[in-house]
Amino acid sequence: HHKYRKMKIFSLLSDIADTRMESSRYFAIQILQAFDKNEIYQENAEKLLSELLTTLVRRKVSASATNMYNRVFPSLFGKIRNRENLVDAFIDEMIDAGIYVTDELFKESFVKNKLYSTSAELSFTRMILKNIDKSQEPYSQHADYQNFDTVEHIMPQKLSSEWKRYIGNDANNQILKIHINSIGNLCLLNKKANSHASQDVFEEKIKEYPDASSLTRDLKNHKGMWNIQAIIARSERLAKIANNLWKWSYNKDKNFEVVSAHHKIGSNEMFYLRDERNEADASGNLLDDGSRFVVYRNSVCNTKLTSNQDEIEKWRGDLKYKGIIAQTQSDGIVFQQDHIFNSPSTAASVIRGGAANGWEYWKNQEGKTLDECHRKG
Repeated sequence: HHKYRKMKIFSLLSDIADTRMESSRYFAIQILQAFDKNEIYQENAEKLLSELLTTLVRRKVSASATNMYNRVFPSLFGKIRNRENLVDAFIDEMIDAGIYVTDELFKESFVKNKLYSTSAELSFTRMILKNIDKSQEPYSQHADYQNFDTVEHIMPQKLSSEWKRYIGNDANNQILKIHINSIGNLCLLNKKANSHASQDVFEEKIKEYPDASSLTRDLKNHKGMWNIQAIIARSERLAKIANNLWKWSYNKDKNFEVVSAHHKIGSNEMFYLRDERNEADASGNLLDDGSRFVVYRNSVCNTKLTSNQDEIEKWRGDLKYKGIIAQTQSDGIVFQQDHIFNSPSTAASVIRGGAANGWEYWKNQEGKTLDECHRKG
């Protein structure tokens, strides 16, 4: 809408649209409606849209499932609108829904996954490249991105005989078809430069690249061959930039805190998570802040992972590194000390080995859920 054109909101909405995640649209509209009615400040509207964009970009790059969006986003604003910190509330809901994507998985996905898959994803690919390029331009002297309207494959998707000779054994490497469409092998060009340089081998091709963007200047300064190794190295560099551009407002490590004497539980009532079909047998309690959850020493986790495997493995890896959980020969994965998680759902997900709504899975001795005892009771 023209009324937002001079605000950061406008560019955020444009980038959100480029993700083509239509199921998030209603949540974005609710943010704008609340802003228009002066129910939230402009700063909070921008922060929420920024977190939404970060969520969508991270999920899309990591090729994570999106089927839960239709369940999560329509009611999301109603859940968080009265919370003191809207952004933290948003991220808590993303964690509870199993939508959170760690920095490690996000960066790894930029290297291992295709960014350019079909022409339908062209707008998303252009948006990613444009924002990375802009972030690297000194003094905000951005290129005219309306003229940089095509996505260029540095090593072409269909290799000519000359390119095959140039890259040697890489031409027959099975992983080439992935990396040739990864971010490390992409940049933005105008149509004229793209057509001129299309099948030239690397050293000749980059001579046609303009100096108007940071990504093409970087490529023109590249020394050595352009092969799979060079593509992976560039993907890794750009992944670090992307991780800072689309970064959560608080780091995942806030989910894990060491228990100390000043942490108080919300009640003396114990809650349990048990899975008779597997090993899970855990106990814990909600802290008096009403959101964080302590899992007690000797709680046992399921060994088998069922969903969100990359996230769960990383979370468990962090806990193992810190000595909080350990693999034992007799009992499986066991908590070696009491430990606080940022939410009941993060605790439940780590213990069950898959995405879990902790407010439903944690139950007291009578079988009442944490939700029934602390939210509805």
